[in-house]
Amino acid sequence: MNLAAEKRLKFIESRLYWEGWVRRGNIEDFFQISTPQATKDIKEYKEKAPDNIIYDSVGKMYVASKSFKPVFEEPSSEDYLNRLLHLNIKTKTNQFFYGTITNYAAIPRIRRFVDTEVLRSLTTAINHRMSINIIYQSMSKESPTSRWVSPHSLAHDGNRWHIRAFCHEKQHFSDFNLSRILQVIELRKNNISYNLDYLWSTDVPLEIEPNPSLTGGKRACIELDYEMKDGKKEFKIPAAFYYYIKVSYGFDINRDDEDGRKQQIILRNKKEVEQKIELLEELSKTAIRKEIEAGKISLFQ
Repeated sequence: MNLAAEKRLKFIESRLYWEGWVRRGNIEDFFQISTPQATKDIKEYKEKAPDNIIYDSVGKMYVASKSFKPVFEEPSSEDYLNRLLHLNIKTKTNQFFYGTITNYAAIPRIRRFVDTEVLRSLTTAINHRMSINIIYQSMSKESPTSRWVSPHSLAHDGNRWHIRAFCHEKQHFSDFNLSRILQVIELRKNNISYNLDYLWSTDVPLEIEPNPSLTGGKRACIELDYEMKDGKKEFKIPAAFYYYIKVSYGFDINRDDEDGRKQQIILRNKKEVEQKIELLEELSKTAIRKEIEAGKISLFQ
């Protein structure tokens, strides 16, 4: 089965799950296909999930049976809500993958400008292991400056895009905001081992829990919000992303918060995480320095 056909079968199943019914015309309109093709798709779905779908001759539609169980994809509230947001951002249409568009509103995402030609040069540099000379506007300087960097990845912090790159001037790996890269002047082949970026290649475990000030029902609400088990939630992130997580969730702020309303969750292993990150930074800097002294890294100026 090709991807297009599989997507149409998932569409049929999702409509049965979320709406309880689907018509052949829904498939035709959404995918811009012919009536015979839509008929074939419904027939194929019935063959693969015969206990899921029943034809309602009165309503002239296919409805979900009482024994309906998804066979192509497990329904996801996250997918539903993400598609709703995407619909709001990208299109003005009444075509929604899951059926009826539920009334909703969303805070607009303020777009950060990224120059298309700059992005093309950046992806070329990443994909072909090249260093680039960029004009960069740093928040620490009044005017844009030229610098050589060797990028190995794109990174999104939940709000904006960066490149993760070796900075030839500062001689360590860092993040550069795509919106602040004004121009790419030159590209050159490089000989830098990106394995030296220990913060990028090493995960750190984070443990979050409700603010200890929260008790009873308030604490239970936070545990439910974040799908905590035994009063905590554990997950891993690349060490290079820790700064963004810390800022996003306010783990770096000391608040006078007696009732826990402002800071609802805390990072219970903050000290251990920051000690590990500090160690990784030192190990990376030492390894880079040895490579430079041995002539294995060419520094462009």
